[in-house]
Amino acid sequence: MNDLEVVRNRILESLDRLQQIRTVDDVERLILQGQGLSHNSYSTYMTAVRSAAAFLGDRSPLEWTPEDIEAFYDSTVKRCGISTATTYLAGLRHVFKRLSAMLAGMWETPFEKMSEATAKKLRRSELHQTKLAMSRREVTALLAYLDADKSVAGQQTRAAVLTMLATGLRAQEVCDLTYDSLDLDTDSGGWTLAGIGKGGKPFFMAVHPMALEAMTAAFRAQHGRAWRDGDYLLHSTRGRLQKPALWCKLKKVGAALVERGELRPSVEFSAHLFRRTFCTQLIRLGMKPHQVQEHSRHSSIETLLTHYVDDRQSTAPYLDTLLGVAV
Repeated sequence: MNDLEVVRNRILESLDRLQQIRTVDDVERLILQGQGLSHNSYSTYMTAVRSAAAFLGDRSPLEWTPEDIEAFYDSTVKRCGISTATTYLAGLRHVFKRLSAMLAGMWETPFEKMSEATAKKLRRSELHQTKLAMSRREVTALLAYLDADKSVAGQQTRAAVLTMLATGLRAQEVCDLTYDSLDLDTDSGGWTLAGIGKGGKPFFMAVHPMALEAMTAAFRAQHGRAWRDGDYLLHSTRGRLQKPALWCKLKKVGAALVERGELRPSVEFSAHLFRRTFCTQLIRLGMKPHQVQEHSRHSSIETLLTHYVDDRQSTAPYLDTLLGVAV
């Protein structure tokens, strides 16, 4: 087969694929399935594509425009925050890049067609994603706010927040905790939590008594009894706590704290904020980075220090010393 025939066959294959792609399911079947992606990557990419499809309506992803991508991004920022919007954006970039390669350059992605102004806006959002941790003062204000709400829903929110803040567990990991996850450490006399985390990796970690007490009280307030085998540890008023319900609870709490002047508006109040605060404050309080790495289950200490530890500091104390203000 000569070079011309190879090019011709490739073009024909690309045209055939162009005709096959009509829906999000087609994108999944042709672009992602069987490509050796990890479960988490696969899920992240498909969540991004399906979320965009839900916003943009019943059109082929091949018809999405740069304006569509920008509108979807802006809408997601308003509804879910910049972190989720940025994750969706990265997922769409990846899927479209794969799709373009499969179509042998016969189709341009919306990102390739974007104006420089729009591309710059989206790049800026990705590069300057806010990754602040809560300060100790903000943590104190948060706990006081949660303690004041004695309703069943309030106790459920407090239990979820305390568990994330005291363990560094991710949102889904917390939602998946069951009574079987609890175990008594006979050496220390404390309780531990076990489960399967991100990437299918098991975790086994101590749970602070304050968090355990909050989970116990919230469950008893709703069900009038203690946990039994098979029970989930965390609940909403409608049953087992699910991630969407958790995010809604957190969004309300964050908005209330900002309104009261007890949380910086630049702090993105989300489930992942507590994991970042867990890592940051442990290091600020003197725990060694490699120990924090072990407890947060990061395979790379570089990832921990780059993305999960907020080490921003004011120059004022140092300048006070330099300028002779502080003795």
